[in-house]
Amino acid sequence: WDFFQTLGEGVLKVSPFSAAELSQALTHPGEPLLLTEASVALLRLLLDHSAQLASGQVPPPVDTRVVASTLQQLPPSGVVTRTNWPEVLRCVGWLLPEFHGDPACEAALLALQDCTYAALPGAERLALFRALCDACLSTEPVRAALRERAERHAELSKQHRELQAGLTKQLKEAIGAIATPADASSKF
Repeated sequence: WDFFQTLGEGVLKVSPFSAAELSQALTHPGEPLLLTEASVALLRLLLDHSAQLASGQVPPPVDTRVVASTLQQLPPSGVVTRTNWPEVLRCVGWLLPEFHGDPACEAALLALQDCTYAALPGAERLALFRALCDACLSTEPVRAALRERAERHAELSKQHRELQAGLTKQLKEAIGAIATPADASSKF
């Protein structure tokens, strides 16, 4: 959810949504529109930058259920639609390193070989969604947006510290000005 709050409108071109809406979409039977739109955007981003991903591409596991439906290379982003994105995910997932090493994600990819995305339980949908977001972190548009955001945050922090230092100095001067006349009158 935080990934989409940070990058959704700018990089992914997806309208904002709440954590509750995402939770409901993950547990709702069928293929909720929110997951469809978000997953299509993530897959397109990944495939638009497939040259970057190709260097980290891993060979698919040797499993007869997997090999039959796995692509040997990443397809162009134009093939991803609202109707075929689960199939693209099924094929592409095995080629991306972010989908390996996490038993929950691997189990979800295996389950996706035998059933439709709509039939997956919420935990498996979440595992695939998280891996898709993680895979997008290695794309240049996401890295550039995060770099820009970090630079903007650093600049705002610097301005805040300077403002706070100026206000502290003014406060000390004001306290000093108030304290000085009182001290002078008490000496007489």
